[in-house]
Amino acid sequence: MSVRLDRADLAAFEYRLVKRMEELSQQIGAVREREREESFSSTAGEVPDALDASVAIVVFETANAEIRCAHDERRELDEALGRLSVGSYGVCLRCGQPLERARLEAYPAAKRHLPCQDAHERDLKLRRLA
Repeated sequence: MSVRLDRADLAAFEYRLVKRMEELSQQIGAVREREREESFSSTAGEVPDALDASVAIVVFETANAEIRCAHDERRELDEALGRLSVGSYGVCLRCGQPLERARLEAYPAAKRHLPCQDAHERDLKLRRLA
């Protein structure tokens, strides 16, 4: 069910968005610290064979993927905070209808309500196939 959000709702969602941004900052910091502590050579060994090198590459690629995902989510959260500050939070960017409360509860940075999100994902899939 789509409903307009009141001030208390907006404050609660703002708190959740900011809290998640802080969590992601800590997560990124922890991954970077782990990367500093575990150099490629210490992970692969002094004279790496192909298997050791492969394991080290997977470890570092995984860390890089974690950081990329966290940065992507932070960008989405930041955009949601921007929408909140200008009064368009909780409104579908595609059609202007209010987002479903359950959708915002599940993912506070949501940009589109479910029908428009489904259409957006279909469009992306078609572009990839073209």
